Amino acid sequence: MNKNLELNISEYFSTEDERRAVAVAIGERIMKVLFFYFEEDQEDLDQDGAMDDFANYLWDISSSALSSIGISFIGKDEHGRIIAALEPCSSVKDFLISEDIGEDDHVFYEDFLDDVGPDSGFGKHDNKILKA
Repeated sequence: MNKNLELNISEYFSTEDERRAVAVAIGERIMKVLFFYFEEDQEDLDQDGAMDDFANYLWDISSSALSSIGISFIGKDEHGRIIAALEPCSSVKDFLISEDIGEDDHVFYEDFLDDVGPDSGFGKHDNKILKA
């Protein structure tokens, strides 16, 4: 961690259960966004078990996304904001093959598209994401 970085952490997550609870809360938010965007394309979600299967699928994606960014939950500050450190994997393709269900013959973003450039915007969310 950067020694010049001054963090005002009022509550450290000292147990795995504390870190897990925060990770689940963050993963759930990712899953809810995925649900909003992908539910419409699903068929027969009202059939027995289909909604659970879809939710499990979205949870798997959310978990993989959290893991690929190398997130470590450290604690909360005095305002209740979650403090986390990120150590993103160098290659999502390599990560998915070594740590998840990816195989060499799958289709990967890295095989077809260039990485998003640092000057890219976040649309409606630009101000929220980039605020100091």
